[in-house]
Amino acid sequence: MIPKALTLLALVSIIAFPWPLTVLIVLIAAPFEPFVPLVVGVAADVFYYPQHAGMPFFTGLGALVTVSILLVRSQLKTGIIGE
Repeated sequence: MIPKALTLLALVSIIAFPWPLTVLIVLIAAPFEPFVPLVVGVAADVFYYPQHAGMPFFTGLGALVTVSILLVRSQLKTGIIGE
């Protein structure tokens, strides 16, 4: 229940809270739901991406954090994370 609530809070925080709090919520939720940073990055680019910019910045950061979380999760024992 808590990981789903953190995921929902992370998505709502894009609009409701300043970006440092959103980053903190995403980093707290990421070990439980590894694709939260990517989803929040895509959602943030949908809301705030200027058309004249190059690569979507938040999507790139979300993908980077997602890949790093997946690598860390693959190295840890399943019993430590609690799956």
